[in-house]
Amino acid sequence: MNLLLTEDEASVARRLERLLRKILGNRITTLSLVPSVAAARHYLQHHPVDLLFLDLNLNGEDGFTVLHHLLAESCDVIVVSAYGERALEAFEYGVLDFVPKPFSEERLRQAVDRFLDGQGETDRPLRKIAVKRRGRVTLLDVTHIVMIQGADIY
Repeated sequence: MNLLLTEDEASVARRLERLLRKILGNRITTLSLVPSVAAARHYLQHHPVDLLFLDLNLNGEDGFTVLHHLLAESCDVIVVSAYGERALEAFEYGVLDFVPKPFSEERLRQAVDRFLDGQGETDRPLRKIAVKRRGRVTLLDVTHIVMIQGADIY
């Protein structure tokens, strides 16, 4: 399994890495750490990721920016953040879990177990679809879609 940790605080990143190695052991194929929105976006464009751990405040930048560009990718996201008031917003993006800081090993394990329990699920219903128009990405509720039509390469 390929993991990406997006965390700008070195001590938190080291603890998160240590606990994930303890929880997942030899299931981990790669575990990479990036400290910024730009680095996360670049990494996601060039490497396969199964599970992304995302902080919401990355040196003052909004971690949701990463999710906006991740919508077309196929990886699950667990938000690890001190901003608990943004949990609902995170779930609107379709994240798998929201782990509030400071976090315990038990709480992190619970989030990872949720990911492991869902692996191989192919019948999970699609709830939102990302539409990019004029450089902006909008999430549409699939229950509101009547028809989708393509036009050439669009």
